[in-house]
Amino acid sequence: MTLILRILFFPLSLLRFIITWLTCLIFLLLILIEVRFFRHDGSFPSWSARNLGKTILVILGFGVKRNRIPPIKSFILMPNHRSYIDVFLMLAYSPSTIVGKAEILKWPVLGHAMKYGRTIIVNRGEMRSRIDTMRKIGESVMNGISVMIFPEGTTSKGPGILSFKKGTFNVAAELNIPIIPCAICYEDVDHAWVGDDSFVSHFFRQMWKPFSRVEVRFGDPICNNNFNVLKEETKLSIKSMLDKME
Repeated sequence: MTLILRILFFPLSLLRFIITWLTCLIFLLLILIEVRFFRHDGSFPSWSARNLGKTILVILGFGVKRNRIPPIKSFILMPNHRSYIDVFLMLAYSPSTIVGKAEILKWPVLGHAMKYGRTIIVNRGEMRSRIDTMRKIGESVMNGISVMIFPEGTTSKGPGILSFKKGTFNVAAELNIPIIPCAICYEDVDHAWVGDDSFVSHFFRQMWKPFSRVEVRFGDPICNNNFNVLKEETKLSIKSMLDKME
């Protein structure tokens, strides 16, 4: 039955695929203009990045149930990671710049948009890159621009979460930066994009659906000068929120 529906709604998924990339191209131009001519401050991300996220969610038919992010000025946002859709969710609803893997720069159009939108890029295979990324995260937050990073470092289908990378917790503990935990849960678990699944294959397998639902919950800010305690408290908060959603 699902295969039949996928075939019947193929025109919708194809239309969404085309419009998604055209939208990313348009917003890439807007981001370039904004970065070139306008000053960024603590309200980051820019108008362009925020509205790119909201526009893509509408194009893909996502209804979002969420609470409001805690009203603090500078923070590190840490969500669990399920899919490429997570990026658009965070762009849309959290005022923070993104830390992404170097592979993201290879994405057509969107990779360029992320680059010029001042995404902090990390090559996890290089120690120097990881150290430089931690420095940039600290500098960004201390300058009033919050940062979003997926602490698992990769996607998972769930339920629950993977182990966390410790680097960012070191920075947060040392500089006393609050962490806002965040839980992302898709009503359809197959929206998770994991393993060696290709983007195009996953897109056409999932985006034929006229409407999809996702829930996003922001937790209370967490501070601690012990990075191990900070990591465990953040993980516990995200897991607790996911347990109520999955």
